[in-house]
Amino acid sequence: MFGQAVSRATNPERFIVGCADPARALPASFATVLSRFGCPILPMRYESAELAKISINCCLVASVSVANTLAEICENIGAVWSEIVPALKLDRRIGQYAYLSAGLGIAGGNLERDLATVIRFSEQHHTDAGVVRAWVANSQHRRDWAAKTVRRTVLDANPKAIIAVWGLAYKENTHSTKNSPSLATIAQLKHASLRLHDPVVPTSAANRADAVGAADPLEAARGADVLMILTPWPQYRSITPAQIAASLRGRVVIDPYAVLDANAASKAGLDILTLGRPILSAKRGPAGA
Repeated sequence: MFGQAVSRATNPERFIVGCADPARALPASFATVLSRFGCPILPMRYESAELAKISINCCLVASVSVANTLAEICENIGAVWSEIVPALKLDRRIGQYAYLSAGLGIAGGNLERDLATVIRFSEQHHTDAGVVRAWVANSQHRRDWAAKTVRRTVLDANPKAIIAVWGLAYKENTHSTKNSPSLATIAQLKHASLRLHDPVVPTSAANRADAVGAADPLEAARGADVLMILTPWPQYRSITPAQIAASLRGRVVIDPYAVLDANAASKAGLDILTLGRPILSAKRGPAGA
């Protein structure tokens, strides 16, 4: 599975065409094929075409970094990032399609590769890429959120706690694990007892011989002291908080991508920790309430 890659390839937003002379007409047969997709065709010199893709990814990273920076503030002052996002998407300068979801850093390989390319160019040509370096630093900071959170809420008091992890792929609907936030989190929990589940990625991808793989997500959660939902697979959204509460021994669920309905999970007796909002506790309600 390749996420949305196939859909975007068959329904493109535009074609960026690198060519020696962008002022010259494209070959007729090539132009005919591209025109059938009904989207803009943008001829440009080869260097511009290559940098156009990098520029698109830099703008995407900027949105991700804004979301992650402000979502972290939300977690500490009682605001909820998901409540703020609709206001941003109604601003025409940002737009309804802006990528404003908080996440565990910048996942996947393409974005990080392009940031590294910009930094390398800046070093070669003595330009300023401080903002790009800041994006990289912010990504690394937020990638540690899940590991820091499970230590603070569970492992510091109970180092032998059993941790159930749902999701190993770097995002839902793909088998790729390149730069997976889930695997980065697991790598930071070197001595933890782990039970792992992913619909398509094998347990061996975690590179932990001591980890126990489960064929079913609730089987992974059964008897665990904490559940971490680190890839927002659609299958996990169909599992009710009541089912999870009945399977877990503990009550903490670390759910960075808000796979579960937080209020329903709280009513089921779970403590929910989600990116961009204060902890929602079964006993206390939202932090600061």
